[in-house]
Formats: sequence, structure tokens, C-alpha cells
Amino acid sequence: MNCRSLSITLAALAISACGPSPDDLNDYAQEYLYLELSMGLHDGGHVDAYFGPEELQTAAETTALSLDQILKAFYYEAAAAQPGSASPTAEELDDWFWGETAAAKVLFAVKDRCLKKDDKMMQLLGKILLIPMSQSNRFGPNFPTN
Repeated sequence: MNCRSLSITLAALAISACGPSPDDLNDYAQEYLYLELSMGLHDGGHVDAYFGPEELQTAAETTALSLDQILKAFYYEAAAAQPGSASPTAEELDDWFWGETAAAKVLFAVKDRCLKKDDKMMQLLGKILLIPMSQSNRFGPNFPTN
């Protein structure tokens, strides 16, 4: 069993252990497939075969999520799926993601590196495309990186 199969199996076991209803499980499964198919658009070897609903594959291709959007979606789904807690608001999720996660630290570090490049497109990426405007000035230049 490879690592990918093991992680999918563990995810399925974790979801079933939390006891969601079949409708919830179906929603989680569809979201997971959508995000995995979206990842496959960036990494040709990520999805080696897909036999699910064509509309999910079409949605992933049409939406064409960026890698940072996929990363945030995985984090948000994990946070929202925690058993025993109320569903967080969008603002609470943003505050948590941008204030407490390793992924946000990485995105802020990438932003800083992009801003230091001579390439105008890299500067644009760092200035307005990686970090939402509502969060970009939140930590200033001293955002924690460790």
C-alpha cells in the first residue's frame, strides 16, 4: 500500500469514526474529490485514474483553483469538520488560517520573496494575489515564520 492509498484510507476511517450522516459523508467525499481533481490540474501524476461523476471533473477544470486556494480549502474543510464544535464563520476561519497555520506562514514568506524580486509579475503576485487584502496588513513585516 503506497502513502497516498494509506492517507485516503485513514481519511475515510477518521470521517467514519466521527459519525457523520451519510449525507455529510457524501458532501465530504465530493469536496475531497473536487479538490483532488483540482490538484491534478497542477500535477499530472496526482490523479492517475478517475471514474467518478463527470460533473465533478468538469467543475474542477472550469474553476481551475490555484494551489493556494486548494491548500486553504483543505485547511478550511479540516477545521469545519472537527467533531463536537459549531461550524466556524468565514471570518473565524480566515482569522484562524491567517493567524495560526503553517500554511499562512509559508504564503507570507512567499509574498515577501516575491516583493523582493526584480520581475514585475512576481512583485504583483506578492503584492495582491497571494494574501487577501483583509489579511495582508494584519501582521506587517514581522509576521512569525517559525
